[in-house]
Amino acid sequence: MVYDHVVFALGAVSNYLGMQNVQELAFDFKSLLDAIRIRNHVIEMFERADRETDPEMRREMLSFVIAGGGFAGVELAGALNDFSRGILADYPNLSPADVQVVVVHSREHILPELSESLGRYAQESMALRGVTFRLNCRLTDCRAGCVVLSDGEVRARTLVWTAGTAPNPLLKTLGIETDRRGAVVVESTMSVAGHPDVWALGDCAALKDGKTGAACPPTAQFALREARTLARNIRASVRGHALQPFHFDSLGALCVVGHHTACAELTVPFARQKSMRFRGLLAWLLWRGIYLGKLPGLERKIRVLTDWVIELFFPRDIVQTIDLR
Repeated sequence: MVYDHVVFALGAVSNYLGMQNVQELAFDFKSLLDAIRIRNHVIEMFERADRETDPEMRREMLSFVIAGGGFAGVELAGALNDFSRGILADYPNLSPADVQVVVVHSREHILPELSESLGRYAQESMALRGVTFRLNCRLTDCRAGCVVLSDGEVRARTLVWTAGTAPNPLLKTLGIETDRRGAVVVESTMSVAGHPDVWALGDCAALKDGKTGAACPPTAQFALREARTLARNIRASVRGHALQPFHFDSLGALCVVGHHTACAELTVPFARQKSMRFRGLLAWLLWRGIYLGKLPGLERKIRVLTDWVIELFFPRDIVQTIDLR
């Protein structure tokens, strides 16, 4: 294939750490289609449990295990717990005691991306709403109706994997240097060493900040800035100009942990206190405002805002969404 420049932006895939049963039986959680499938499955479990007479079988159907206590796992657990308890009114044969949302995490506290105080606040807030945490614990295997942990088992028919990702395995077949994770090793300009016309960015690139030398995390706010810098560098390469090393200071992080509750840690440049921390309703409003502001187009902003307002006054919708496979 003839090309002038090639950019690898293949993202990441779930890394199941060699656990074949988990790969086959667990739900992935990386795309909108994954979220639709999980929602449809949860509604199906409630429909079956409402007709089940055996209390043990009913509890197994309504137990949902999330592997991973990072941003994805915690936000999913909070949303799933709110959704599950919100639709109980539509199932008269079920009680809140039947529903169990379990977060399995290998560390002492959830949300290691945030400060420990915010992580503990998130855990306490979610526990008050009924979420169960299995900390300092690893998922080791699973089979139909059972999730096997390093400290025991959980009877459940739903397992969602958010505990690990890896760069796309296609990168290892290209004959270019990769790190131990499988990400393409690049210069601070995102150019692949020895290949000035080959570039990589995002989750599939082992990129270090051109100013600090720190590894760039695989998050959206970094990937967006990397794309802009890369576009300028490709133009500079074509014109024979000097390339610009990538540098970006994180703006902070936001995580929703349940109904009207969130954690926020925002970076404050040129201040003694390098970060500002918010939690509760204020952080949730901040998260919603930033999310709404980033949506493209006025029409889409109005549609989403309208949906949020309707959600405040009406019960949860339990109609299953069509899964376009």
